Amino acid sequence: MLTLHIVTNRLINFKKMNTVKKYNQVSETATRFRFITLCPQCGDAKYDRYWHSAHSVFTLGVGKELDVITSGICTGCQKNLEKVSLGVLYLNNVPECIHNQVVACLQEEMLQDCFDYPEHKVLDFVYTAHGHMVAANNAATTRSLAKKLEDTFAIFDVRSTYETKPQVRQLIEVEFMSPQ
Repeated sequence: MLTLHIVTNRLINFKKMNTVKKYNQVSETATRFRFITLCPQCGDAKYDRYWHSAHSVFTLGVGKELDVITSGICTGCQKNLEKVSLGVLYLNNVPECIHNQVVACLQEEMLQDCFDYPEHKVLDFVYTAHGHMVAANNAATTRSLAKKLEDTFAIFDVRSTYETKPQVRQLIEVEFMSPQ
């Protein structure tokens, strides 16, 4: 007995192998549906439990195959809407002679981190009287920024503390030494 199943206007032939109702797939031309969720705010795509960056090869190919696309806010944008910052990086006493290199290093690392982990978002990048303040929606982003600065500029001290109220968040202070 031959049974035909129609999936996305293509025929897949199945033949009954034995009485245990196992089916052997004969045709390999079939394509399965991909159920994808797109974030309307940042363009990230969720497929198979993982969020992919809006600029990734996967996300750029969405819609070219037989995709079922729905709309939903990603976890990073949800935290942005709620203004939840679980990591804060303070840069104090940034010397004027390396200010542009520090900002460029931070921007490069922020872009790379957001590309590698789409749910990691930087909420604020603020100039303060003594330096900069970077707020992110998770502590891992601020740790990676501090690590990149530590690897690039070996002229400072790093302190990390945790706040527990109103929520647990990591505060990292980077103190630059004055150039001599």
